[in-house]
Amino acid sequence: MQDEQVDLGAEGKGNYYQYRIDGGAMTILPSTSATVYTLATGLSDTTHTLEFYRRSESKYGKTTFYGFNLDSGKRLVTPDPKPTRKIEVLGDSISSGLAVENNGWYNNTSNNGYNCFGPQLARMVN
Repeated sequence: MQDEQVDLGAEGKGNYYQYRIDGGAMTILPSTSATVYTLATGLSDTTHTLEFYRRSESKYGKTTFYGFNLDSGKRLVTPDPKPTRKIEVLGDSISSGLAVENNGWYNNTSNNGYNCFGPQLARMVN
C-alpha cells in the first residue's frame, strides 16, 4: 500500500486507516512513507478474516493498494459475494467522518469514515 502523504500542516499529514482480524478490536494504523505494513504475525494455521478501512477524507491524498504478502504456501480465499444493494451518501466532510470522534480537533486523527452515518446505516441493513 502506498499513501500519498499530503501534508496539511496543523490538519495532519497522510491518511489514517483501521483494521481488525477475525472480528477482534479495531487497530488504528497511521500512514507513513512505507509501502509494506505488517498487520499480523503468528496467526493460527486456519482461515482468517480481515476488515480494512480508510478513516480519513480525500483531502489527505490518494491511497494505492497493491495486494497482500502472505506466508509461503498460504493463499487468499474467495470472498463472499458482493451485496446486491448499495447506498450512496452525498455530502461534505461530515459525510466522510470529519471529527466524528469529537475530540476537539479537526484533523486526520479525528476523522473516522467507518463511524460516520452512511457506513453505519449500510452495516445496519447489511
